[in-house]
Amino acid sequence: MTDVPQSLYDLVTRFGGRKFVASRLGIALCRPKHRTPNRHNTEMIFGAFSLDFAIRLFAFIRQDQMLKRPPLVCAGIQMPDEKVLVASGEHKLAEEVEKYGGYDSIARRLHLAIF
Repeated sequence: MTDVPQSLYDLVTRFGGRKFVASRLGIALCRPKHRTPNRHNTEMIFGAFSLDFAIRLFAFIRQDQMLKRPPLVCAGIQMPDEKVLVASGEHKLAEEVEKYGGYDSIARRLHLAIF
């Protein structure tokens, strides 16, 4: 049996650590007051992003997965394409995908399989 992460800390560690996850999601890191500033700041920049957008996209994907019935042709969770979003009435979500880098970029950023 594989070790299943039990906390947010475990998940952040599993997906690259605090700095990497914050960079991917466009979240500013809060530095503890007792630490000195890092002179060799190597922040990764992935472009503009919205955590609210990511949550709404994952909610859409979850809802879509809940409607599926076995046997599934492709059992993996994947990035929906524009046709799926528009057909489901998610025009704003489709626009935001383009705003935040496009379908390939969002899929890579959120670790989703690409269609």
